[in-house]
Amino acid sequence: MSKPVKLPSRTFESKKEAREYCSTLLNSTPLKQKVSDYDCQILSELVAFYHPFSEFKIANGIDSIYVDYAIGYERFKQRCFHIKRLDGSSTDFSYNECLNPSNKWKSFQQACRNTVYSQIRKFKQENATKHQLNYHVDHAYPFINLIKDFLIKYSLDYCKIDLIEVDNAQYIANRKVRNLFFSYHAKYASLQLLPAQENLSKGAKTA
Repeated sequence: MSKPVKLPSRTFESKKEAREYCSTLLNSTPLKQKVSDYDCQILSELVAFYHPFSEFKIANGIDSIYVDYAIGYERFKQRCFHIKRLDGSSTDFSYNECLNPSNKWKSFQQACRNTVYSQIRKFKQENATKHQLNYHVDHAYPFINLIKDFLIKYSLDYCKIDLIEVDNAQYIANRKVRNLFFSYHAKYASLQLLPAQENLSKGAKTA
């Protein structure tokens, strides 16, 4: 049985009910038009509580929400909700990503990890003693937070960053973005060596 979608201003009895509400609103609102204050509140809460990357979408605050074609997919006339932020900037978001997050976020995290694997390996080679050869390299500042900070800093949307597969491993396809993250990680990552069991108990992946 589907769990309810609980928001401060409204509770949907199921994801299906929440999806039907969003779909009806999206398709009944004219392009370029703002949704009502009430609907804006509901959608804002949906993004804040359920979107896997709500920090980027909301940024410094939501001024209004309107309907337009999805950014980058205008020629397909694919409708999407758009957030107009308090600073005047805007971004779109998918309500489906809130209700049924895709694997794209996890895939993007892995692509980022693969991109900086050489840095992690070099850190272990240069810092591990002979008694620490079985230790794992851990990010003292969580790796997932580092990725989010990177995306926010450069106003990037992970949903629109293509990935490629090389030797069964995923990487960021765009060389400029890939190199940008490589440099960002080199500058801001705080790495440390931890016993394997301690690192795994934190929910971290073997680096």
